[in-house]
Amino acid sequence: MAPTYILEIPPDLDFIAMRTLPLYAVTSTYHPLAELKSVSVSALAGHPMVLLDLPMSSAYFPSDF
Repeated sequence: MAPTYILEIPPDLDFIAMRTLPLYAVTSTYHPLAELKSVSVSALAGHPMVLLDLPMSSAYFPSDF
């Protein structure tokens, strides 16, 4: 068992998704959207983001925007 993205799963690997987790945006307390209880992807799209620079992460997360 391993946590992973559902991307590029090799065809010879049996993949069973045990749980699907929602995306979260984490901001500083001073960010203009910080006081909102929920934020749409379109509201976040205009703001810069810090992204983990790994092959899967750098392809996966920007695709949501």
